Amino acid sequence: GPVSFMRGADASAGTIKSGGKTRRAAKMVILDVDHPDVRDFIWCKATEEKKARALRDSGFDMDLDGRDSYSIQYQNANNSVRVTDEFMQAVLEDRDWKLKAVTTGEILETTRARDL
Repeated sequence: GPVSFMRGADASAGTIKSGGKTRRAAKMVILDVDHPDVRDFIWCKATEEKKARALRDSGFDMDLDGRDSYSIQYQNANNSVRVTDEFMQAVLEDRDWKLKAVTTGEILETTRARDL
């Protein structure tokens, strides 16, 4: 799925410096709210940030250019979920939401919209 491809793109963006030495390049990554990997997409960055805090608390150098920070993924992107009016209505009405295959539209999973 897209999250696995984001690892490589994130690593590439991490090697590019922007505006001198203190900022890295960033990119925008957008996934549709009905994509079957939307949950992994939503949580991938937060999970890595939790890992970074644990490593920092254990004494690793997790500063922006710290020698150990390279192991933290998904930090060089602005991740956004593209939501639709239909999805927002499903949230308001506490309805189910269907996650669909990108190429065929086949329904792969049904979940509560509010759970996303």
